Amino acid sequence: MPPPRQTNRNVVDLTAESPPMPAASATRDRKRAREADSSAEGGSEKRSRVAVDDIEEIDLAEDEMTAEEKVLQAQQREAIQAQRAGEDGGPHRIGQRQCVICMENFTNITATHCGHFYCHECLIRSLMAAEKTNERNTGNCPICRKTVSRANRAATKPHIIPISFMTKGAFERNKRRRMTHDDESYRHSRSRP
Repeated sequence: MPPPRQTNRNVVDLTAESPPMPAASATRDRKRAREADSSAEGGSEKRSRVAVDDIEEIDLAEDEMTAEEKVLQAQQREAIQAQRAGEDGGPHRIGQRQCVICMENFTNITATHCGHFYCHECLIRSLMAAEKTNERNTGNCPICRKTVSRANRAATKPHIIPISFMTKGAFERNKRRRMTHDDESYRHSRSRP
């Protein structure tokens, strides 16, 4: 049998003195020693706290507000007061409510099957944008993210419900018209043998 081939391998002599440690391992050892000291003192914190002297402190209380900041602060105060007044006033009138997409009063108000209201055009555009990124070609309600489809399927409930309002006078006139029409239909049905 031929003798085994020897390859050139690095050999470490453990009997000789070790060379000086690199700086990275020295800091690691100091950190470990510091952690050991803090755990020996009874502290169970994993991280050591930074000395308070090392933190730079900036006091912004003495800075004067700019004109823009003053205007913004006044607007915030007014908005908060208006919001509080609205909460106390009871339910909002539909003419005072705003679309959450365009932030204007509703135009051609439309509801989703999940009960949220939008301008019809705002909702359709939002759904079209969502359909482009969705694999199922459906959009989501901008508020609650439930699936909303633009296609009205006859077999299922519609996801988009157009809402039309009428004044009380128009409602009463329409009601009277229906009642007289129903009475006439009833009379005609009874008069036929």
